[in-house]
Amino acid sequence: MKKLLGLLMVLSLMTSCGSSKKNEVSVQQNKKIDVPVEQNGVNIAIEQNGKIIQPSNGIITLDKEAFNVIFNLPKSMAVMVNASFDDELLNLASKGTQMTTRSEFSISYMIAVGLFNPEKVLYVSEEASSPWYYENEEEHNFSKIELENGKYRCTRRIENIADVDSERTVKVEDVEAPIYLVFVPTLNGEEPTGEIKIQASHLKIEWR
Repeated sequence: MKKLLGLLMVLSLMTSCGSSKKNEVSVQQNKKIDVPVEQNGVNIAIEQNGKIIQPSNGIITLDKEAFNVIFNLPKSMAVMVNASFDDELLNLASKGTQMTTRSEFSISYMIAVGLFNPEKVLYVSEEASSPWYYENEEEHNFSKIELENGKYRCTRRIENIADVDSERTVKVEDVEAPIYLVFVPTLNGEEPTGEIKIQASHLKIEWR
């Protein structure tokens, strides 16, 4: 597993350095961002076909087609994202368990992702998380960045699901199992530490 994660990090860095794609940055003012989940100043929403899908009891129900995960960030920062087909971490997060001390959110098990999300992918793993971050206009791994009302609306387009544990990537329309998401904001883009209490957000994605 560690060798696989290391390979993913190397491939991601190669993709980032070789990409000439210009990210999308636009400035819009006086536009309300409708996002249903908020923790530590970070808003999180799921959007599909131009509509924000509201959660019911922590569950988002989507059609089997591409969707967007949207972060509304108050500043340049990162959020560690664990996506899994197993509900263990989500169940722990729902009970208020401190996620920052768990190995799944440590830098040692981090899955690096390329700049600007050219593969439109969500990495899924029971053992590791991905840092989704906005540093500046040239350094981020979202599909689109918008400045709205003094905050950064960061959109990551998801068309493919990459199962890191099985080394298999499929289109969203071919996914059968629910996906369990746990989000842990970091402090100034650094690894979360156990000394600081950070409450994780969580969502379950089910399919129609």
